[in-house]
Amino acid sequence: MDRHRPTAPTEQDRLAQQGRRTESRPHLAEPALRPSSARNECLQNWALGEGALQKARGRFGYPAPVKPKPEHLSRRYGAQFEDPSVAAAYRARPPYPSETYDLLLERLPNPSRARVLELGAGTGEIAIPLAERVSRIDAVEPSAAMLSIARQQPGFERVHWHSMSAETFGYPAVYDLIVCAQCLHWLDWEIVFPRLVGALDPEGWLLLISQNALDDLPWQNALDRIIPRYSTNQDFRPYDLVDELETRGLFDLRGRKSTWPIRFSQTIDEYVDSIHARNGFSRDRMPVESAAAFDAEVRALLLAHHPDGIIHGRNQAHILWGKPRRPHP
Repeated sequence: MDRHRPTAPTEQDRLAQQGRRTESRPHLAEPALRPSSARNECLQNWALGEGALQKARGRFGYPAPVKPKPEHLSRRYGAQFEDPSVAAAYRARPPYPSETYDLLLERLPNPSRARVLELGAGTGEIAIPLAERVSRIDAVEPSAAMLSIARQQPGFERVHWHSMSAETFGYPAVYDLIVCAQCLHWLDWEIVFPRLVGALDPEGWLLLISQNALDDLPWQNALDRIIPRYSTNQDFRPYDLVDELETRGLFDLRGRKSTWPIRFSQTIDEYVDSIHARNGFSRDRMPVESAAAFDAEVRALLLAHHPDGIIHGRNQAHILWGKPRRPHP
């Protein structure tokens, strides 16, 4: 991947990247994390039925939620990431810039002795590279389809994998860093956050990762008009994940950094596939005719702007860190 940097980023450049924007694209249905719109997704609560979730709340003494999560973040939409078609399409999602891992390690005073936990580890894009640079990493992922792909990745064996949801994970250790890469919005916050508080070292951090790639291109507004006509998540509303957490007293934001934007290119077919790796566009849940019509309409739009079939743009990740809090009583 091209890591070209025309000039070294100044502090002014960094601050300019920290403007908030609310994500409004239903096919992403993901957190609009400060400092920028976030692109996408992964841990789900579908492994637990509603009755089991209520039982877990009672068992651990967690209070009932003060304010319900937005409906478009409910388990029935998060369950799409269990679908084999979504896991298969993950290969088309833009990778995180390599600088992302350096920014994660900056939060650890002594990485070689650190214990790290990743929730919603997916196919291992964060956990596997980090495993070489920390003492131990536990990766929690409930989707069998995601884990099947992760097992094929070099370095899979260096990670301690847990095939379960974040709600049922035992949190057996004290961690220096707990990572949620585009997944925290799918968790049952009233169950998970008290457990994060107990599992995080007093000097440790809960770290959130978001990403935007091939953003703000000339055809984006036209794509935004296509998306709602096909998305299976018709409950989607624009939102900001940090705001949602802070209003519930669940998160205390302490800092943020962004990677320097890098050049990124992708074929039109890869871009279309990447949409099907996101909430609202699982091919397993879309009618066959609807999925085909969506693909054709998006390809026609993109070919009008990229006749060679290649999309050129930028790729950037955003890191936020802070302290988890117990829910308001």
